[in-house]
Amino acid sequence: MQKLDLSLNSVKIFSIHAKRTDFLKLHVEYLRYFCKDDFEYYCIDNFLSSEQSEIIKKQCEYLNVNYIRSPNIISGTALDHISALNVIKNFTNDSNLNVILEFDVFLIDKFSFRDYINTYDISGVYQQRNNFEKEYMSPFVVIINQDRNFSEIDFNVGDGCDTGGNTRYYLKNKKVKWMKHTPGLIDDTDCFIIPYDKSFGCQIIESSFLHYYRGTNWDNCSNDYEKLKTLWLVNALKESKNRSILNYNYLEKYQTPYSHAFKHWNGSNDFFNSKLNPYLNT
Repeated sequence: MQKLDLSLNSVKIFSIHAKRTDFLKLHVEYLRYFCKDDFEYYCIDNFLSSEQSEIIKKQCEYLNVNYIRSPNIISGTALDHISALNVIKNFTNDSNLNVILEFDVFLIDKFSFRDYINTYDISGVYQQRNNFEKEYMSPFVVIINQDRNFSEIDFNVGDGCDTGGNTRYYLKNKKVKWMKHTPGLIDDTDCFIIPYDKSFGCQIIESSFLHYYRGTNWDNCSNDYEKLKTLWLVNALKESKNRSILNYNYLEKYQTPYSHAFKHWNGSNDFFNSKLNPYLNT
């Protein structure tokens, strides 16, 4: 394992990898190309297969990024991811600017985590359950500012929620910057100026991140379908180095702080009955 640098005041990007070994190189490559911050990348190996685990470890050595084998018992279920999220806190400290970036969320435009978070405590994607009774953060992109008690965040499900449900307790007294994003793009192809199959269900976050979505193929699509979707991703990422691949007129209407929580939102400007009020601080 590469020696971990726990120095202060740096940007640490943590990504949990599982089931797919082909995304790590792309993830690191496009972060290095588009991220405006100096950063250190940490790959959390959450693979069930020992063969895949060995592959990802060698890739980390080749890419010169930090490798961490999850100390948890890997079962091949969604619970693995939750445990790994909480383990991240053992490999950093509150004085760093800490970023959690899902392994299938790729940078496609210039972006600074430091500039974006500015003086906010935490930033991420809004989620809610039971008509706003429980409001929390979906942890596929999370930015936690320096000295904001990162070690106190609990990413467990909590009662009646999905992954990250217990972040609601951390958020209560924090200044939150909710990230604007599209819903899963399953209704039309207008978000992209390149060919796109709406069955892919991808997502755009802050006009800068492409969320491949269903990266672990938890919905059991065929191998041929996954090859087709992955080929589209690779080509889209390559094209993003040459020009923007996004339709900004579309994003202006459909990229909001609550599109993930309301997947079929249709562009209405009506506010929802949120206690956290995610429409502020944006």
